[in-house]
Amino acid sequence: MRIAIFTDTYLPIRDGVVTSIDRFTKLMADDGHQILIFCPKCGRYKDKPYPNITIKRYLSVTPPTYKDYKVALPFVLNVTSDLKEFKPDIVHIQTPLGIGWIGIWATKILKIKNIQTYHTYIPDFLVYLKPTTLFGINKIASYINSSKLLKALIEADISKEKYGSAKFQSYIGQRIKEITEKASKNSNGRFTERFGRDYTRVVYNRADLVLTPSKAMRDTLIRQGVKTKVEVLSNGIDYDLFKKKSDYSIQNRIIHMGRLGHEKNIEVVIQAFSIAHKKIPNLRLDILGDGPSKKSLQSLVKNLNLSKEIKFGGAYDINKISQDLCEYDFFVTASTIETQGLVVLETMASGLPVLGVKKLAIPEIVLDGKNGYISKPFDAEGMAKNILKILEDEDRLREFGKKSLAIAKAHEINKCKDQLIRFYRKVAKK
Repeated sequence: MRIAIFTDTYLPIRDGVVTSIDRFTKLMADDGHQILIFCPKCGRYKDKPYPNITIKRYLSVTPPTYKDYKVALPFVLNVTSDLKEFKPDIVHIQTPLGIGWIGIWATKILKIKNIQTYHTYIPDFLVYLKPTTLFGINKIASYINSSKLLKALIEADISKEKYGSAKFQSYIGQRIKEITEKASKNSNGRFTERFGRDYTRVVYNRADLVLTPSKAMRDTLIRQGVKTKVEVLSNGIDYDLFKKKSDYSIQNRIIHMGRLGHEKNIEVVIQAFSIAHKKIPNLRLDILGDGPSKKSLQSLVKNLNLSKEIKFGGAYDINKISQDLCEYDFFVTASTIETQGLVVLETMASGLPVLGVKKLAIPEIVLDGKNGYISKPFDAEGMAKNILKILEDEDRLREFGKKSLAIAKAHEINKCKDQLIRFYRKVAKK
């Protein structure tokens, strides 16, 4: 098949969405499918060639509210032309913002079927991209795709410049930055579930099929008014990549890994650790990953006098740490935003029990009393009790670990890739 992918987040950024896209596209390319990826430029990053995968990047800016994200809004006609030349059988839109919106428009213009994946719980994500920032993006889109642009270019004396020239790109980049910053300054900071629901309906009702990685999110989308058919498809993990845990003797070593975002509530994990540490003085916690909340988390650890007990490992390569995860007793997360929890499944593929919270998709893979324990969201004391409880019994750890392996194996990525291709073919034939 010929498959076009639209995404607002891609390499070298590392998060669950990027990991999923990268793994799926490479597996499909290995099977002989032709892939074209539309994504933002990211500094001077150069893509590494991969057979059957072509990557088209577009000028991007960083929203003031989210330094790890890129907003790219190329001319819709340019994208439509590129898409038409590629002649895709299906278009897969992975994100609901700038390039994702352009992808929707392009598919409607060319009358090509599109599938959209709901990766991120939008109401919680609005802590970074406020409603007025989203409105700012709409202003950018209108600006760069309207006749007003030609007048502005003439006034700036660069109307004869080629689209790809440095002068042209610099001018457009500056204008996008001004609009985005203005929208951010005008933001009143009120984020509502209603706005998230409305925005979700606007985006995903324009799809021919919606995919989401958990039953919980499928049900949420239906409740929020998405009328398009919603199917569940796991993001998948490379199950065989991970060394399996065999020794369940208690080491009092805990791991948290993933992007250090404010919505991940890692401060709750640290607070719970602080409480449990009073009962188990040799308890240790390693936090792997990077992100916007890192500095505030480090300050919290310092204020709690736990700098020796809690270590920050920084950005990591899952291929390198996949052999080391089995050295920990269990994984812990307090995230309330998980539509699936890819890093949770990855640690489970190492045979680790998990502590999580009762929110969104986490209870689907962390089964309370079977492969870990669940506490209430933001309940540091409840999580601390579960830390102490899970470290009481080596046999229980072993039992939980075996259950984690069984759950993780059901998410093996090659099975998920085959299912994705079946969805592509079914929608393309409609």
